[in-house]
Amino acid sequence: MKHRLLFGILTVVLCAAMLFGCGKKPDDAATPVTAGFTCEVGIAYRGMNLKGQLSRAQDGRLLVTLSEPPSLGGMAISWDGEEMAMELGGLQIPVKAENVPQGALIKSLLSVLTTEPTDGELADEGYTVQGEVDGKAYTIVCAPDTGLIRSLSVPDDELTVTFNETALLTSVTE
Repeated sequence: MKHRLLFGILTVVLCAAMLFGCGKKPDDAATPVTAGFTCEVGIAYRGMNLKGQLSRAQDGRLLVTLSEPPSLGGMAISWDGEEMAMELGGLQIPVKAENVPQGALIKSLLSVLTTEPTDGELADEGYTVQGEVDGKAYTIVCAPDTGLIRSLSVPDDELTVTFNETALLTSVTE
């Protein structure tokens, strides 16, 4: 009788621990870092494969400098949500916010990176946060110990980004 009661209590406690532990941010998991970093990126966007350098300053400006494909090598695109600029070979072209298409690569990236991260869950690939911005679902995977982003995806925009060699910006490097 005592064994049955003890077994029943233990079963209830284990089930409760599993139910209430799912989907919560582990106490030791870092908050995703979405500003103040620089990295190498691999981007799959609407059938194109791009590579380059990405920086997101603390002031919110996002800068992507492409290295691949070779035809776009050296092109830099910056966007802060209000002003966009494209630069290639020393020629800089400003683009008004109203002329930036809703599904533009840089716009999709910045929309996700400016969204306030919510609780996620620890998965095999890292700390995973899912949400919605501008009516589109996104997923961010980051390192659970540092919060540095490993990948980002926005399926509706056919956008997947992998982040490599990520480093935090300091006031000297910004």
